[in-house]
Amino acid sequence: MYSSSMDVEHIFNLNHTGAEIWERIDGNRSVESIIEELQNEYEDPPEQIEEEVIEFLQELWEAGLIEVRDENY
Repeated sequence: MYSSSMDVEHIFNLNHTGAEIWERIDGNRSVESIIEELQNEYEDPPEQIEEEVIEFLQELWEAGLIEVRDENY
């Protein structure tokens, strides 16, 4: 079950980047595709975007809001 952005905002104070990442977590995109989409959309250094995405996903995972899924399934 996926929560809406509003549900997550009650738990996390999402900045713009966090909200952009959350909106892309749909069960179909890989971490790599989320990073690539944001790198194509924003002018920030690609390494910075990758680091922010991974850190944010780690926080969501630790809070039990997302789960890691094997992309082979």
